[in-house]
Amino acid sequence: MWLITTFTLNRRRFKKMKREMRLFVGKDGILTVEDPSPLEVKLLERLGIKLEENKHSTHLNKLSPRYRLLKDCQIQGLLPQNSIKLFSLHDQEIKKALLGGKNNAGNHSIFDLKRRLFRAYIKRCCLCGHKCNGHRILSGECPIGRPSHYYQHFIHVGEEKEIGRTLVIELAGCNIRCKFCQKGKLINPKKVKTVPFIPSLWDDIKREYICSDFDNISFLGGNPDQSFLAVLDFLENAPDWALNFPIIWHTNGYSSPIFYNLLHGLVDIMVFDFKYFNNICALSLSQAPLYKEIAKSALKAICGKRLFPLVIVRHLILPGHWNCCQKTLIDWLKENKMDIIFHPVSQYKPL
Repeated sequence: MWLITTFTLNRRRFKKMKREMRLFVGKDGILTVEDPSPLEVKLLERLGIKLEENKHSTHLNKLSPRYRLLKDCQIQGLLPQNSIKLFSLHDQEIKKALLGGKNNAGNHSIFDLKRRLFRAYIKRCCLCGHKCNGHRILSGECPIGRPSHYYQHFIHVGEEKEIGRTLVIELAGCNIRCKFCQKGKLINPKKVKTVPFIPSLWDDIKREYICSDFDNISFLGGNPDQSFLAVLDFLENAPDWALNFPIIWHTNGYSSPIFYNLLHGLVDIMVFDFKYFNNICALSLSQAPLYKEIAKSALKAICGKRLFPLVIVRHLILPGHWNCCQKTLIDWLKENKMDIIFHPVSQYKPL
């Protein structure tokens, strides 16, 4: 038996947003809280319930946000029309920027270059495992071609110790359909009340939070991969006070190496949710054809090119999937000796 309770909390200082708190009491009597924030921790303490929460991460003390280096760099001349030449220029400029090279005399930014590349690829889209050639965008199945929205934001104190306290922005939309998703309502933005995700959100964050209360900023969902352009605009317009916070990206692993290369220089910690190591499981539970091959290719590219300073690979422990997914994934990660941190996640709830 599971007792599942949902509270909706109105936050005083920010009237537009509500925060849902979900409590789970398992058959063993252990209480768990989905995505706890400082507000929930204080509320439960007043009810006599003590929770263990993440403290501020010491791991991130030496991790400087890299996207602020990109903001200082301009590119001179016309941008190439050819995608291969664009990517070559992209990698060259990113490398230069991350080494501290500044150029304020150009007429294009690295953000412009990333936009040009992204738009070139979504015309005939192959940026995720569906490789639909743009059909899913035209049919409305994929949110990548629509304006981005977010559901809520809050300080999360239940993340991995490497992350610590993080300001979460939950973006709506996803390219797979996990039957067990705790955030299932975010898969289809039409079914939940959301707010346009635009740079003015920085003002709300500044008004709502004390910056010393969190260590970094996390984009998750849903799946933030489908909101890339909006995140790019958001980071490009970051105010000075926000430039000290590393950026964390949570992905479901069902995007191509090309896409993750576009995140190079923007993201400091990649949280890669490797959901399955068996294509039959992925298709039946998430409608994600060839998930195993797509995720393996993506993670190899991320680690091989060292696109991000830190890569955390998570795997949700689903009951009955030890031989087909869990053991085989662990064996593959050990065999390939990737420079990652691996976290098995025991948060499956039979909702």
